[in-house]
Amino acid sequence: PNQEVRIAFQRLALHWFQHIPTNPLPTMLQSLLVGDVDTFAEHLNRLIACTLSFFDLGGSQSEKSYHMFILGLLSHLSGDYKVRSNRESGKGRPDLLLIPTDPQEKYPGIVMEFKIADAEDQLQQAAQRALEQIKQKDYITEFRDHPPSGVLQLGIAFCNKKAAVAHDSSPS
Repeated sequence: PNQEVRIAFQRLALHWFQHIPTNPLPTMLQSLLVGDVDTFAEHLNRLIACTLSFFDLGGSQSEKSYHMFILGLLSHLSGDYKVRSNRESGKGRPDLLLIPTDPQEKYPGIVMEFKIADAEDQLQQAAQRALEQIKQKDYITEFRDHPPSGVLQLGIAFCNKKAAVAHDSSPS
């Protein structure tokens, strides 16, 4: 069933982008792999603005809606990464862990934590809180047994159809 779910996520994500003249997903994913967080954030915001509806997000702006959206986007990395959602690591459960399938590759391990901001002017503070949670709860523990080339830690905050990303890179 995991392969069936992955294929369903990939098809759903591709369907979302059919009406966008140039698909920003490949550039967004490549920028994530090389640690270019600014480009990643730019394309993430573009995808959110072009594909998500306020109706998709629900009245309460559920973190789960954004979580599933990002999970669908990242399913395209499943050849190079084990994509883990809400799995235990350290002293808690990070929203997403991306564990390189081949530790010899130069791809980083990636940890993502999501937060909802009450207003757009609070996005950066909420993203920073998410990043601090990654550090406080030691979510990079997952990477210590089989260390990748480094670990990219991303705190991502959402408000309506916008996102902000705080980041830190560390050796595993």
